[in-house]
Amino acid sequence: MEERKARLENIDLRSEEVKDILSRPPNWMISWGITIVCFILIGVMVLSQLLKYPDLISIKDAEIKSNPEPVYLVSEGNGLIDSVYFQNDQLVKEGQLLAVITTVSHESIELFAPLDGKVLMVKDLKKGTSVEDQERVCVILAESLNINATVYIPADLSVKIQPGQYVNLEIVGYPKEEFGLVKGEVNFKSGIIEDKRLYLNVKLPNGLETSFGKQIPFKPNMKAEAEILLKDLTLLHRLLQSFDSILTHENE
Repeated sequence: MEERKARLENIDLRSEEVKDILSRPPNWMISWGITIVCFILIGVMVLSQLLKYPDLISIKDAEIKSNPEPVYLVSEGNGLIDSVYFQNDQLVKEGQLLAVITTVSHESIELFAPLDGKVLMVKDLKKGTSVEDQERVCVILAESLNINATVYIPADLSVKIQPGQYVNLEIVGYPKEEFGLVKGEVNFKSGIIEDKRLYLNVKLPNGLETSFGKQIPFKPNMKAEAEILLKDLTLLHRLLQSFDSILTHENE
């Protein structure tokens, strides 16, 4: 009996030793585990520093403007087109005869190009086309144009906008996935608020050349959607700002 009891006690002792060994992972496993976790954390921090997460303001209905502005030729009375002497999108010279309109009092009105440039038809012009008094017939774009953009922002965002901030413009009708974005820079911020909005002028150093190297032709009344880059932040900066905001609120 004594011998059997001694054996049982020995087995119990060994079982406790086995449990103790199994409950304590090897030192090499702890070291490698800490190393792997450190590498993962470092990788996440590096990646979050590389990933861009900019602070943006999106504005719809930005207007693309030109200097000098387009010059419209209008009909000086109700009548019909008698003759057209140009093709749409044609280069013309100042003083060149463009069209003749016969009014209802049987007068002939001649339309001449007021400057050198490109002429665009406002409507399909051909013999017999009817026009109304003061109706726009065609428009002349100067040969050399300085293109810029006009953006109106809500007045409450005024403090966030400063000259020199970068602007991305997606021209309506030219999707950014296919044509890219037009790059600009805030050139002027008005100090006057009208209708709870503030006027910005955005200069376009490369005109209407996009980030894909494509040239978009200027047309009157062009619209765009604008993104104003307030701060060029990374994901890491965003996370740190969030933590700082949380700590600030907890301490208040």
